[in-house]
Amino acid sequence: MFKGDGPNPTAVRARRVLAILGALVVSTLIASPPAAAVDGPTLTVGDTWTYSMNMSAFEGFELRGRVTLTVTARLATTVDGVSLDAFQVDAEGQGSAGGTIGTPIGTFPFAGVWELTGRQLLETQGLKLVKGVLDLRANGTVDTDPFPTPFALILQNTTTARILSDGWRFPHDVGDAAGVVSWVNATQDVSFEVGFLSDTNHTAGTGEVTLEYRLPSETDVTTPAGAFHAYTIEETWPDGTRNVYSYAPTVGNHVRTATYNGTGGLLGNTELVSYRYQVLEPWALLGLGLSSWTIIAGAAGAGTIAAFLFVRRRRKRLRGSAVHEPTGPAGP
Repeated sequence: MFKGDGPNPTAVRARRVLAILGALVVSTLIASPPAAAVDGPTLTVGDTWTYSMNMSAFEGFELRGRVTLTVTARLATTVDGVSLDAFQVDAEGQGSAGGTIGTPIGTFPFAGVWELTGRQLLETQGLKLVKGVLDLRANGTVDTDPFPTPFALILQNTTTARILSDGWRFPHDVGDAAGVVSWVNATQDVSFEVGFLSDTNHTAGTGEVTLEYRLPSETDVTTPAGAFHAYTIEETWPDGTRNVYSYAPTVGNHVRTATYNGTGGLLGNTELVSYRYQVLEPWALLGLGLSSWTIIAGAAGAGTIAAFLFVRRRRKRLRGSAVHEPTGPAGP
């Protein structure tokens, strides 16, 4: 059960917002698994993924654009007094906003832009969310004829999650299923202004949340970033919300995501546009790969040998000249 001053189980809803807004990275993966049918990623600071995003912030409010996730640090942190190591993943996104807005005088179309910043800490052993901060802002104009009306939306979310039990750890086989239980503490603030009208909503909640996972199948997925062999991972929330991830081991992350409400309605989706996953990159030093350095090392070695032989021959010639040079008379 949840306790809080909001009308709904906010801890569930708050973490779901993070999942919908760009599926903020790899919340179900392990850092260094042994070999199996499906391995998890090995994250490195500097790994990055960019996704195209299409989602509904709420009914009638559509957001389109791109979100980039970047592993920026590995650090020590605490959650509810428990110390752990974590990867820090930062999110940045922007795009266009559109749809319809209901007002006291009717429903009108609107258009604008949005910007997102966020930060997640993922514990390194299972890469589950332990801390998250999200800030989404949108603004534009409502087409209230004859004079357009400005609007502004701000959504801010802060979540901590202490993992109580984690049965969902890679490596996996197709058909695997398990649950993850967390103690979640979340707050969310939403403010919305249309012209001179404004509305704010603050919710807070804490409680135990169980997420159910399963890996039902594998498939081939084509995105703007390329074609990938992927594994379907389903994540189900207590309210019936379901996230479907297409996880590609060669990318170290999801290549496609979709979020559905409890009745099966699509809330949002993402597709991979570009990425950098360093653990599978060819070895490089100063921008040159292993083969280039092998050639350079071979050339340098050959040059060293040639220089050695040249000096050696030069010394022999000098010694020979010293032996056969006429000495002349000893002097008066």
